[in-house]
Amino acid sequence: MRYIGLLLLPLFLSPLPAIDAKESILEQLSLVKTDFKFTVDNIPLEIRTQGITLRAVEVQREHKISSETKQINDFAYRAYHLEFSFEREYKFPAGFDVVEFYSGNDLIRSISLKRSGRKFTAAEGRLHEDNFIAINLRGVPLAVLDSVDRVNFRGAK
Repeated sequence: MRYIGLLLLPLFLSPLPAIDAKESILEQLSLVKTDFKFTVDNIPLEIRTQGITLRAVEVQREHKISSETKQINDFAYRAYHLEFSFEREYKFPAGFDVVEFYSGNDLIRSISLKRSGRKFTAAEGRLHEDNFIAINLRGVPLAVLDSVDRVNFRGAK
């Protein structure tokens, strides 16, 4: 019995697999790594990282029952998000309304940034060089993304 314990001892003393310090959190937690080109009104962005993640989303709905009473419901669900970071030199104006998905020059799908869970916000006065964006893909069939090679942000018309 003592010999079996000695045979198993190297298994317990061997080093545990180390987490690759060079791999980013997005790379470690991303469900799918992507390789899309991103543009703003068809002007290319310099992308640093990108991938698809599964995140929690909270939505609040208010219903007016009477002039004095309203009902508030909180909902939570999980949704796939397309996340990416790009260099700060590109600044998004507040007026972007739509995200468009292209295959070559063909528009395959577009989604509104005005819908709940897709609000487009940017922090003002940040000191770092990167911008970080996550787009809720609710309502976008994931099979569509197999055909997509470019994602464009279009401004309000």
